[in-house]
Amino acid sequence: MKVFKNSVFQVVIVMTACVSPAFAQQKATAPFSEAYVSALAGATIGGQDTAIVAVEYGERLDDHVTAFATLTYFNDLMTDRMRSNLTRANAMLAASTGSTWTLQGRDQGLALSVGAKVAAALGSNVRPYVGAGAGAVNLRRKIVEPGLGEVTESFIKVFGLSDGNIASTSASVTRPLAEALAGINVVAGRTYVDFAYRYRHAFNLVEPINFSQLSAGIGVRF
Repeated sequence: MKVFKNSVFQVVIVMTACVSPAFAQQKATAPFSEAYVSALAGATIGGQDTAIVAVEYGERLDDHVTAFATLTYFNDLMTDRMRSNLTRANAMLAASTGSTWTLQGRDQGLALSVGAKVAAALGSNVRPYVGAGAGAVNLRRKIVEPGLGEVTESFIKVFGLSDGNIASTSASVTRPLAEALAGINVVAGRTYVDFAYRYRHAFNLVEPINFSQLSAGIGVRF
């Protein structure tokens, strides 16, 4: 994960270097377009550390306010409590069979959030912003054993171990999500670049899922 996070920041540096020459060619009064779509990549930090990819659509409502919708995929949001349950299950299986078991799992996440960003103009090609959004996140549990493949259903039936976020009789759950965000948008022609920080919190879970998220994105304005 540390290597991945370093890569994210390297991408940010490269993207900035690519768009900087174009800024010098832009007129200071170049207007922002009405809408954009961008692809983002990054990582979460604090709590569940995992890679993320996302796609975002935004539409400018006025000179300072932009509405957005973001679809984000999280590679793994499994809690420490559930990982402890897997370790416990491995020990139980080893004791009963005399063989070594290595059950592994992850809770893949898919979140959809909508909200608004309020930007303060800094020239016309660089805009810092703050914003907020709300939506929902779906968690889907996947448990595998290297020698057997995916064993999610069998694990649920045999052990019934859960962290409370996903019921012991289920493999998925959907919960409400809220977020606060801050970042910088930069533009060069039709190119749209976004560097963002998000704080996200999922509600109605036994084991809290809240984390910070850093991402860099690039897209097109139209």
